[in-house]
Amino acid sequence: MRADITATTRFGKVRRTSHHREAFGVDVVREKAERRQRGLYGVHHGVGPAEEEPRPGVAGGARGYAPPAPGAEAPVSSWSMARRTVSAIALAWLVTIAIDFAVFGGLFAGLLEGSDHPGVLEPEQLFARIPAGYVAFLLEVVLLWLLLAAGRRRGIHGGLLTGTLVGLLFASAVALGVWSFSTVPVIVLVLWWFTLLLQFAAAGAVLAAADTPQWPRARTWAIWGALALVVAGVVLQNVG
Repeated sequence: MRADITATTRFGKVRRTSHHREAFGVDVVREKAERRQRGLYGVHHGVGPAEEEPRPGVAGGARGYAPPAPGAEAPVSSWSMARRTVSAIALAWLVTIAIDFAVFGGLFAGLLEGSDHPGVLEPEQLFARIPAGYVAFLLEVVLLWLLLAAGRRRGIHGGLLTGTLVGLLFASAVALGVWSFSTVPVIVLVLWWFTLLLQFAAAGAVLAAADTPQWPRARTWAIWGALALVVAGVVLQNVG
């Protein structure tokens, strides 16, 4: 009995006087758990020692840092954006010229012969006024660009839809206005209406893609499409 009591007394004495036992006992586990809990609290609430500087490439860092989304376009400077806008306007203008050339200079070139239609100028006069017509196309493109910028329409599909709607209204107004005071044949006005509609739709798709990641694709399509239309117009002229 005394040995047990002594042992018990000695064990209790060791527990009371020894610090090494408690350092490696349950208390250290509790302390680590509390420390870990404080660390998690700091991460979630942005306070305490858990706060650290954001590390590039680590999604969600200490301050919610996230890398750029895959496929996102890098920021474009104002000067680069201005040059791209001018390029888009010029390219859309060339596309409208190519469409007009393919329709009236190739596919339906015979409809504009002045000898057949008194309301239309002679071929020599028509040829002399071609630059004025091309300037008119440029003004149409600038008008469409202003409308797209005001409506904040971006992307190929948005520009195509807006260009089609604007072209529908513009072409209808022009065709009806010319028909109301001239002797231009109705078939010529219908072709003119259709050509204007195609021009506005194509130009809208090119212009609205200028400040989006779709610009390289739209530029490629526009360039090759314009070349194809010019070639088709030349072929049709020679065949006819």
